[in-house]
Amino acid sequence: MKDAKVRDYKDYDEYVSHQKEKTERTVKNSNALLDLEQRLAARKQTFRERFEELNRALSENDKAAPILLPGKLFLCLGARLGSEVEALKDMGLAGHGIDLVPYKPHVLEGDFHNLKLEDGVLDIVYTNSIDHCYDLKGILTEGTRVLSPAGHFIIDVFPGNFSTHESIMIDTPEQIIEATPEALQLRYALDNAARLYNKECVQLVFQKIGDND
Repeated sequence: MKDAKVRDYKDYDEYVSHQKEKTERTVKNSNALLDLEQRLAARKQTFRERFEELNRALSENDKAAPILLPGKLFLCLGARLGSEVEALKDMGLAGHGIDLVPYKPHVLEGDFHNLKLEDGVLDIVYTNSIDHCYDLKGILTEGTRVLSPAGHFIIDVFPGNFSTHESIMIDTPEQIIEATPEALQLRYALDNAARLYNKECVQLVFQKIGDND
């Protein structure tokens, strides 16, 4: 497999500064608060439909129990303005998102390369921002660390996407699969998933292998 295309940052501080720009600009450039709220409401509905479709797909295709269930504890990585967080909460799950730029109440300040959580405390880790990471293996390792045994890491991937703020271009889902820690096992790949953010998207679902499996 060829090396992934990556953005050339002189150091981690430059990376952080560049990534913060996207969220800050989104809020600043909204014509009015109402406009932003309407956009976020539409995105929340898109995420909810996407998450509910994943539950259905697991039940129908894998003959497995849904994984996004009420009471499950989750964390969304690189959650920006938190539409995915709101969608999961509306489905009865409990948790929050983190981002370099907080957007309260649903998104707290945090770095997905260095999660301020104990080992094994979450049922679900979700991200659609993996192409904004500084260290691909690092984010996958951190996400795996905070998952409980049999917990799930859900990753939405945009193959070939590399515009103004992506830090790495993921050409194929195999780049993610090859970079995952041994403790993660690919359970499901939905390559015909509905478009997300008006871009083609592949959904990967990994399960943590642990002593309780």
